[in-house]
Amino acid sequence: MAAIDDGTQEVLGQMASAAASADDWLGAVARERRRVHARVRRTARPSRRRSTSRSSPPAHAPLEFRADVHRRFAEMYRDLYADARTHEPDLPELPEVTFRLATGGF
Repeated sequence: MAAIDDGTQEVLGQMASAAASADDWLGAVARERRRVHARVRRTARPSRRRSTSRSSPPAHAPLEFRADVHRRFAEMYRDLYADARTHEPDLPELPEVTFRLATGGF
């Protein structure tokens, strides 16, 4: 879980940085999507996986951890979409569940 948390922080930071520095928000999202896919392919190799010597978490911890990771990504997607709407006012307002569903889909 520590390795996933580290990776989550890294990906969220990279995506936020790319969005903040882009003139074209849609291009920034597409560019960052490619970077995330490349990172996932790279870290999926067993030789790249990190392990920790931490003690085992309680049985419910993985579910709470997963929910927290999903919440963090949903917040980022919500913020990116809010920013996109400032550039593209015709984009519709979306219900909160949209961002949670997008996160769960990934």
